[in-house]
Amino acid sequence: MKKKNDLKILKFPNNITQLERQTEAILFAAEEPLDVDSIQEKLKTRTNINKILESLQNQYKNRGINLVCIAKKWSFRTATNLSKFMNLQIFTKKKLSKAAIETLAIIVYHQPVTRSEIEEIRGVSFATGTLEILLEMNWVRPAGRKNIPGKPIQYVTTDDFLSHFNLQKLSDLPNIEELSSAGLIDKTENEYNNTTCRLLANMRRSEEIPFGWIADNTRWVRKPRSYSNLEEMLTVTAKCYRKSLWMDTGVNVEIWLEKDALSGVLYDVTEEWDVPLMVTRGYPSLSFLHEAGQGLERSGKPAYIYYFGDYDPSGVDIPRVTERELRKFAPNTEINFEILAVTGEQQIKELNLITRPTKKSDRT
Repeated sequence: MKKKNDLKILKFPNNITQLERQTEAILFAAEEPLDVDSIQEKLKTRTNINKILESLQNQYKNRGINLVCIAKKWSFRTATNLSKFMNLQIFTKKKLSKAAIETLAIIVYHQPVTRSEIEEIRGVSFATGTLEILLEMNWVRPAGRKNIPGKPIQYVTTDDFLSHFNLQKLSDLPNIEELSSAGLIDKTENEYNNTTCRLLANMRRSEEIPFGWIADNTRWVRKPRSYSNLEEMLTVTAKCYRKSLWMDTGVNVEIWLEKDALSGVLYDVTEEWDVPLMVTRGYPSLSFLHEAGQGLERSGKPAYIYYFGDYDPSGVDIPRVTERELRKFAPNTEINFEILAVTGEQQIKELNLITRPTKKSDRT
């Protein structure tokens, strides 16, 4: 059995005086370093404070906490050689501004996306620090440059973003339909139209889709055709000559569209294959149907009509009425009328098409 004197027990100095204990307590509890006068005032006695401080400093010099004097003010501090063990991580909660939340949402659902594209979608310019705070939080990061004039930087979300929101992958995010059902976004006809217009404008500017795919027949330019000389006129006229590709076939093929805006997408291919492109602009007029029916009758060939339209109450009804009325004006023609798009919910799901709210005219 070990003797009491053999036990290694950590002992505090036992020769500390009452004034030293009081001074030690004052410095320990102080919120900031104290000068000699302040300590003297708290002790409420006249004594040699400097001697007391020097004594305490000597007692603490080999311990984890040292008594130090900086700029004539005294305080306890961690020993310099132990400071590496005293790192403190402070976590502060940051509340994202509305602009930052909108910016993050745009990056999430449109990535990779450039700063100008974000501004275009939001409709306002960036405020100072909006994108920077998302970069600081490591929720978004630069992801190369877009191959357009100016080579702007593109931004995408990070793994930290997925981790923070407990997502395995980006496809786990709710889609527009789910967000709308949850009441988190407004799904109105105006909002749908505004969003669609912004997206199409961005895609055209970035050359993701050709400008000619979106037709704007509400505005037009009329310029009389003229030539510099007779030879030029004859050359242009000769180029306009084209033999019908369907003259020697046993059928007629036509493409019918509900919306004028879609004509730009199909114009080039129908032009190449000499296929008539017919735009009804909703329910076709009797004049339109009469002219189309009489043309089919004069050809004397079976007709194959392929229709593209919306999948909404009026969009479903328009081709039904169109086919019925067209047959009345071409009773002797074999008409094969087929809807290619949009055919139903299955096609919407397969092509991942975005739905829009029901039009006011279809709610009654």
